[in-house]
Amino acid sequence: MHDKMVSLFLMTLAMAMQISCGGSDSGKFSPAALEQIRNASAISIVVEVEPKALYPFKAFVQKVLERVFSNLGMEVAKGPATFPVFQVRISADAIGKSYWVEDGGYETKSYSGAKVKGEIVLAQTDTDKIKKSFSGSINTAKDIFYAIDDPLDAPFNETLQQSDFLPVITGLVDSCWGREKALAVMAGMYDEALPRRDWRLAVLRSLEAFNDARVTAALRAILVRHVDALADPTMETAFDDCMVKLLEMLVNRNDRESRPAVVQLMGKLLAHSHHGAWGDSRTYLQGIASRLK
Repeated sequence: MHDKMVSLFLMTLAMAMQISCGGSDSGKFSPAALEQIRNASAISIVVEVEPKALYPFKAFVQKVLERVFSNLGMEVAKGPATFPVFQVRISADAIGKSYWVEDGGYETKSYSGAKVKGEIVLAQTDTDKIKKSFSGSINTAKDIFYAIDDPLDAPFNETLQQSDFLPVITGLVDSCWGREKALAVMAGMYDEALPRRDWRLAVLRSLEAFNDARVTAALRAILVRHVDALADPTMETAFDDCMVKLLEMLVNRNDRESRPAVVQLMGKLLAHSHHGAWGDSRTYLQGIASRLK
């Protein structure tokens, strides 16, 4: 009986130790492979994009991934030079729509929408790997302000930013390297603003799913750093959609410890006002401070 109980325990332990990362769609890492990945000092990045003519978009994706893994403290190699390998395959499609131009009296087509879908593969060996899919889309504009004549110029970067691409990567980093490193990576990417500032919104969305106190503290630290570094309140970037998203996340978490930073930001913007979909920035901040009492 004792031998049977020991055997059952070992079987259960072995099953539990087959670890999958980031809620992957398929594949699992053995404990040994996961340990190798966690201790790796370098990683290979492979990016494949269809259509192949989207060279700037491919370079953009490469830069995003390089930021992720350099913030993890890993040396990045382009191409499958060494394991582990992080591979991203993306299929990108332009979405066009025909518009009638009143002034000119003619019809034209503009590729103002796009969709992307793809697969992320993290592999320690040719067989020890996990896969995760992602997708996103942007609809065509209701009105034509300027025509995007070439489908290769469709808003692929913006579509990827608004997709679940970065949240999927964040979940994978969290599962494989741990929550502390995932937070450090995302906070670093927010501060660096990635290749484009609007990717800060993707960083915040990546952290939105995590509800523990460590994430709330990391979000609060981002706010404090922003307020401390704010030198010119007249700049449009002093208060933008990224700041609104960050503040709403802190309010939703009822993080009263963020209130001093909100009040300090309000003081820095005292002689200035920014306007957006949220209204006047100073009035908005007064409401945030009140909600955090």
